[in-house]
Amino acid sequence: MALRVHSAGALNTWTLLLLLTSVVTTGTNAFLSFKLPLLPTDTWTGYNNDVKALLGPLHHELATNEMSPKQAGEGFSDIMGNFMSSKPEFGQNREEHHSEGYISHEPKSLEQVKRLKNKLRKKAFRDNATPEDRKAFRDAIKTYSFMKRQQKRKETAKSAAHQEKEYHKNFWKFAAKCAKGQLDIPPIKPAFSVDYANQYYNNKYSNPTRVDFNKLFWFPHLPVEDQTPVNPFDMSPIRPKDIREVLSKRCSTSAPGPDGIMYGHLKHLPACHLFLSTLFTKLLSSGDPPASWSSCNVSLIHKDGSPEVGENFRMICLTSCVSKIYHQILAERWAKYMTRNDLIDPETQKAFLTGINGCVEHIQVMREIIAHARKNRRTVHITWFDLADAFGSVEHELIYYQMERNGFPPIIISYIKNLYSRLKGKVKGPGWETDPFPFGRGVFQGDNLSPIIFLTVFQPILQHLKGVEQQYGYNLNDKHYVTLPFADDFCLISTHKRQHQKLINEISTNTKSMNLSLKPRKCKSMSIVSGKPSDISFLIDGDPVKTTKDAPEKFLGGYITFLGKTRETYDILAKTIETTIENINKSTIRNEYKLRVYMEYAFPSWRYMLMVHDLTDTQLQKLDAIHTKAIKTWLKMQPGATNAILYNTRGLNYRTISDLYLLSSPK
Repeated sequence: MALRVHSAGALNTWTLLLLLTSVVTTGTNAFLSFKLPLLPTDTWTGYNNDVKALLGPLHHELATNEMSPKQAGEGFSDIMGNFMSSKPEFGQNREEHHSEGYISHEPKSLEQVKRLKNKLRKKAFRDNATPEDRKAFRDAIKTYSFMKRQQKRKETAKSAAHQEKEYHKNFWKFAAKCAKGQLDIPPIKPAFSVDYANQYYNNKYSNPTRVDFNKLFWFPHLPVEDQTPVNPFDMSPIRPKDIREVLSKRCSTSAPGPDGIMYGHLKHLPACHLFLSTLFTKLLSSGDPPASWSSCNVSLIHKDGSPEVGENFRMICLTSCVSKIYHQILAERWAKYMTRNDLIDPETQKAFLTGINGCVEHIQVMREIIAHARKNRRTVHITWFDLADAFGSVEHELIYYQMERNGFPPIIISYIKNLYSRLKGKVKGPGWETDPFPFGRGVFQGDNLSPIIFLTVFQPILQHLKGVEQQYGYNLNDKHYVTLPFADDFCLISTHKRQHQKLINEISTNTKSMNLSLKPRKCKSMSIVSGKPSDISFLIDGDPVKTTKDAPEKFLGGYITFLGKTRETYDILAKTIETTIENINKSTIRNEYKLRVYMEYAFPSWRYMLMVHDLTDTQLQKLDAIHTKAIKTWLKMQPGATNAILYNTRGLNYRTISDLYLLSSPK
């Protein structure tokens, strides 16, 4: 570790303290993962006092400007890493393997009986076989069948024990897997080699593509380009209660970044909060973050397609939890600045904005537009777009350009430039890890700043569409709508076929000028002409776009179907409910556990779907029948038994799907 030396070669107080307490340093401490132990309150209090004493000298030097925030941030990670490394309770999880479910293996004795059975079979069917040979073969069949049944019972019992252990360990995690049919199914891992990964991720992210700013002439003019913003960016000091507020909304056991520090550690050690509030406040005015905040571990989550192809995996970047706390506070101030200065319209863009329930509002408006067009025999064309690797395609120089256009303080722009100029990461796969590579483009998926940065970069596309809203948008109750975006999921709504195709071409051209690209195979369109559904295919760069006649469009959790009949919606909901019940039944846990998974996890999860769809009373009764049958099965009730004990307030007081439908929204 590099040491900071004062005049006369004297080491500062914090450096001496770090040398005396040093167990590991950032240089050798990379990519650690400390446990979050279950400790008595008194033990945590003692540890908090120890951390307070260790941070004291560092905090003093930071507060008196003897040390830069950049150095202090690195020092904090070092001290916390050294402290936890010295306590066996925290234990390093360098190679921790999580259970992926019970895996059964056929015992050797069963294999031996199977081989003997096959051998006796050949002998029993020979021309010169004796009655004793055939009897020996029949006995072998009976023995093998008996042993097979016994083995199956043992496997079922072991699987049930394993699943019930997971049920008690973390009910909500277990319930999610159970309802989705993912129990005892290991996640799909990359099937490519480390050499492939090194080449693929380096080629994709290390070399940025230059943005031709001359092609951005279509960017709408912003008032803040000519004058100081009316509502300046919030540069007020960050307080310890701001730290606590962010921590209160975070999962204690969320995966840590390269420094190994988890949210749970910081929750249990409030002595860190005062130091972090000082550090974050100093960072607001310095614009130079710790270098370690630009590093990440990259986990790969399979999306779809072959596991041998890198683009079929979503990258989740695990950065420092300390940096994510600061970035959450910064992101909230960023969003307030953008909305208060009308740089982002919360009536249009609903994603990642505090207090905005965008999914419900947008899906309801979409359904009203479609219903209005059908009822009044109007024409409307809708195309839903999908960007290819949206977060990973953002050019860094476009981020800085947009921040300058939107009037951000130079010190905040400097912070982002310093942070992003040092971005690097390692991708972890099964048994391998890539070499560190720089992120010359894209934003970290998983970092709290990334969503609002993306919204800022993507905003010109929406502003351009809003500029033609009055002319080409659909008129619903004297208000025009041309798009209903949620982050990078956006759509185009217009009333003329030719103009709709022209606007699609403009959107494609504009996204390309920003080095973004549309993914035609993931886009979809629908058309209603004079109130009737019409199968009209539009083109994106010459590629035809699928329509809702091919398959329903899932828009913000709601389904848009070609004919718009409630029967289509019912079929989707019924299939969803039946599949969930089937998945729960496949588990080997006892029935009362299955019932709890269903009533406490699966059943409430359908509230949103019921809120944004319309169903008839008859269809609701059919869903209630499916619901009631499953509950009676798990309670071992006769199918013809009265339902009163299930739904009466003096009975189990369960709710029907009809009840949930009525509670979800007053329709």
